[in-house]
Amino acid sequence: MTNFLITGKPGVGKTTLLCSCIEQLKQFGYKVGGFYTREIRDKRGRVGFGITSLDGSSGILADLKVTSNMPRVGRYRVHLEEFERVGVASVNQAIKDAEVIIVDEIGKMELFSPGFCRVVRLALDSSKPLIGTLGQIRHPLITEINERSDVRQMTLFKDNHNQLLQEIIGWVKEKFVEEGRSNNK
Repeated sequence: MTNFLITGKPGVGKTTLLCSCIEQLKQFGYKVGGFYTREIRDKRGRVGFGITSLDGSSGILADLKVTSNMPRVGRYRVHLEEFERVGVASVNQAIKDAEVIIVDEIGKMELFSPGFCRVVRLALDSSKPLIGTLGQIRHPLITEINERSDVRQMTLFKDNHNQLLQEIIGWVKEKFVEEGRSNNK
């Protein structure tokens, strides 16, 4: 198995868990690449979602702007150009340069991008471990991922964050030991 995907209900902490994985992997000296997303909030509450690559570039994934030519998920408009500039580019770069690929998330907003669907398939097919979050939605790519034998999915609940964190970190370390590359990690 090469790929580890975290599922769970919205708001349970999938991105928080993924960011904890990133921090620990960096502490152990692994080179991680890819991206994560975060809510954008103001005094009105959630007003959008930002995207940040692990090399430091960032952009807006979605917000409340009323722009008719942008895909819509609920009340949010998806900024495909920014997502592709930050998210798709960071996964492409991670496939080339990183030891561990991070993808947050394979979900409704992201799946509007054909480039994202393509790069997710490339990342899943690579020999590098991929850690990501997976939306619980209906989409051909989600179905394809669910049918893969090289994907392990774990459901995050409010009470198993630390257990999953240790399991994921242990899985990455084990993968590198199997490949004979973790003597210093």
